[in-house]
Amino acid sequence: MFSSEDRHGTWMTVLTRACARRQLFAGKALAAAALAAQTVALLAISSLAAGVVLIGHQPLVGLSGSLIGPGRAAVLVVASWLVVILPVLGFASLAALLSVATRNGIVGVLGTLVAALTMQLLGLVGTGTWVHALLLSSAFDGWHALFTTQPCYSQLLIGSIVSLAWIVACLGTAWALLRRRDFAGAATGRRAGWGTSMRIVLAFGALTAALALAGSWGPVGVTATRLTSSIGPTFDNLTLLQQRLLGHPVGPASIGASSRTAAGARVQASGRATTGSARSMR
Repeated sequence: MFSSEDRHGTWMTVLTRACARRQLFAGKALAAAALAAQTVALLAISSLAAGVVLIGHQPLVGLSGSLIGPGRAAVLVVASWLVVILPVLGFASLAALLSVATRNGIVGVLGTLVAALTMQLLGLVGTGTWVHALLLSSAFDGWHALFTTQPCYSQLLIGSIVSLAWIVACLGTAWALLRRRDFAGAATGRRAGWGTSMRIVLAFGALTAALALAGSWGPVGVTATRLTSSIGPTFDNLTLLQQRLLGHPVGPASIGASSRTAAGARVQASGRATTGSARSMR
């Protein structure tokens, strides 16, 4: 939406219309945001329709292993898609920034995709939470808090704040670049070429390496204690659900300590493996 004006040399034609440069920027940014929100809405409607057609009105199994009624599950699914809009707008803002900075549509599109994949990989590096919380891709996991027995909205709140920060930073930088750009005289229709794009790629590589090294900063996100407190009750709930589906109605007391002991042993082993992996990575 921005680099196409450089490709066709139409900035001077557009800017001679009865609108200010800030109005032109705001219009393009709002159009990009509307397209991104419309895409999320189409995905939400199609997923809900597919769920109703293929599954029907059965209860939904939550992330804690407990059943969620059809009505409440539908509300939570809609809320989950609303949560996704903010990080989607964050990536749309990043695409606008790359398009303005490089004047190259290929970098604007593929650069955003590469950045998203890199954030996914950085989320797997290290055991700290500081860098992971600042990644825009982490905001897509905020919906997990809606499908647990005891919701914890801290991750959802942090993801929303991080997404808003990315939106403001990307659009603010893009506007600062566009506001100072000279489109008059011999600069009309001039494109930045691949030199600026290569500098951005090098800066992006250096930033990625720095974030990977800082991946273990901050408190450890996954510990054996947290896994035990989370997976233990979930294991019991899923065991109850399994027995009921098999036609063996049982109560929580009839599960016995064996299931919790087995789940605890698995969690302790997983916690030791996680800690050992973290030490070896350090």
